[in-house]
Amino acid sequence: MKTKIIEITIDENADENVVERIFKDILTLLDIFDIPSSCAELREDEVDDEG
Repeated sequence: MKTKIIEITIDENADENVVERIFKDILTLLDIFDIPSSCAELREDEVDDEG
């Protein structure tokens, strides 16, 4: 089985509600396509893009 990585970059100035909505929408898509949440890893990392 191949692993697919989807990266979404959200500006640090984005409203926290926007970030939460994106995560909820991703979970909804997993459900629509019958992908068990145990097969997906959602992670929120803060990245320093200054360097």
